[in-house]
Amino acid sequence: MSKKLQKIKEEFNIWSEKDSIFGHVKLEYEDLMDISWLVEQAERLKELEQQNEEFAKEIKVLQSVFLEMKRVAERHRSNELRLEKQNKRYREAIEKGINATRYSNPEVAYILSEALEGEEW
Repeated sequence: MSKKLQKIKEEFNIWSEKDSIFGHVKLEYEDLMDISWLVEQAERLKELEQQNEEFAKEIKVLQSVFLEMKRVAERHRSNELRLEKQNKRYREAIEKGINATRYSNPEVAYILSEALEGEEW
């Protein structure tokens, strides 16, 4: 709580203890309630500011986690693309092997075609 708010609260307590009279000014009940409401709002504002600071810290943590997850996802996607290209090359090599051995070595061609059929696309 700020020093100024603390001072206002202390003076407010003095006012309410002296039957709503401070100096030569008589404070009405509604005035006291308004002051009380203002003090509550100032205290609530301080609480909200602290919550806001905590949320800002949490947001920074979550942002860094998100960025790391994004980097990991990009690496995975890069690896996935690399593996897709590698699989395509292997598939093409197997198909060439099938075509090259179809008549000269049908057993090899059969084994290679079985390897392609078992592949999950």
